[in-house]
Amino acid sequence: MQMSGRPVGTVQYAQGAAPVSVDPNGTYISGQVYVQYVLLANSSRLPILFLNGGTFTGAMWETTPDGRPGWQRLFLDKGYSSYLTDAVGKGRASYAPFPEIFAAPPVFRPLEETWKLLRIGPRYTPDPAARETFPGVQFPIDHFDAFARQGVPRFPGQDSVELAAYDDLLDRIGRCIVVAQSSGGYFATLLASKRPRDIAAIVTVELTAVPDTATAGMAALAAVPQLILWGDNIPTSPMWMSNKETVRRYADAVNSRGGRVDILDLPARGVAGNSHQMMMDCNNDVLADLVAAWLDDLPDMQANPR
Repeated sequence: MQMSGRPVGTVQYAQGAAPVSVDPNGTYISGQVYVQYVLLANSSRLPILFLNGGTFTGAMWETTPDGRPGWQRLFLDKGYSSYLTDAVGKGRASYAPFPEIFAAPPVFRPLEETWKLLRIGPRYTPDPAARETFPGVQFPIDHFDAFARQGVPRFPGQDSVELAAYDDLLDRIGRCIVVAQSSGGYFATLLASKRPRDIAAIVTVELTAVPDTATAGMAALAAVPQLILWGDNIPTSPMWMSNKETVRRYADAVNSRGGRVDILDLPARGVAGNSHQMMMDCNNDVLADLVAAWLDDLPDMQANPR
């Protein structure tokens, strides 16, 4: 992409270095995702494509803040090759100038909002001893600050660009299972509505947006089995309550067309205390086992020989 009309400036990149001239006008590459992959030898299972949530990167699937194996490792141990993405404008996918290329400036989320939005507790303070958590919360709260250091800015208005990048990625990966969290789940459902032959199944951790069932490819969505996980303490937040109801209506609409959208409400299942970041929670291995059992129940989950 081209950028022009910006003034030439100077910048000092390091203390003691001489200022240098910087001309921002010229050609830029943007709209890419970064992909990290681990391919198992002789795996008979379809690979998993992990999509990150809004203000984090693919690192959210690698490990937990307190150093335990993340879902990537847990599913590798179960025989699934894995692809992790840093979405457009996040982490190693890099950035681009705005408003010339990216449509809007980055949004940064303060820790007070993150603490409540992820449903770790009702109140965050810089003093760890004064932070308020929900009873029995599964998130490793003593390591919240380490987790917060993974946060990245989010660039709004990039939906079509991000979807196009994932579309190109599927051309390279081929048929796969998509495991996604939060807004990443929205892109998983959009991909399924376009490419049901390439998406064998979707697992979404607290899906936060859904396709418009009046205009989406409902026959395609009905052809892709979906599992939606919900954690605990959702009644504490009107936003989460509203979002969960929206997702329920989406599931009903797809199922009415002959699809299979299963909702796994963890508290109703007797699994308590999970946060929005449940792939990092202290019982993330238990949750991975539940997801793996659901996948094992599906037909046609075998990888095609290469």
